[in-house]
Amino acid sequence: MTIRQKEIAYGFSVGLALHFLGVCFYILLFSKLGIDKSLEIAYEDGYLDSLLSLGAVLDLGAFFLMLKKNLDLRARGILMYTIFLAIGLLIGKLFFNL
Repeated sequence: MTIRQKEIAYGFSVGLALHFLGVCFYILLFSKLGIDKSLEIAYEDGYLDSLLSLGAVLDLGAFFLMLKKNLDLRARGILMYTIFLAIGLLIGKLFFNL
């Protein structure tokens, strides 16, 4: 694995971690229930895709921070994760009724 691939993989993993933290933070901030119960209710009521999309807000901040610090490959990894998430949510919405 080259340095370039490692930097992109690092950005991708940062995007994944921040997305997970964003979803958890959003649930803890706006829900009176626990994380597992909130995700279950979101799936049953049909707004799980919206909840997962809101979790990506932290990725936006990390993307611009990486660009400002001239860490372009890490920013590319975060962008790749965001695109991966968007495609996954689209597939989930179309075929699995998320």
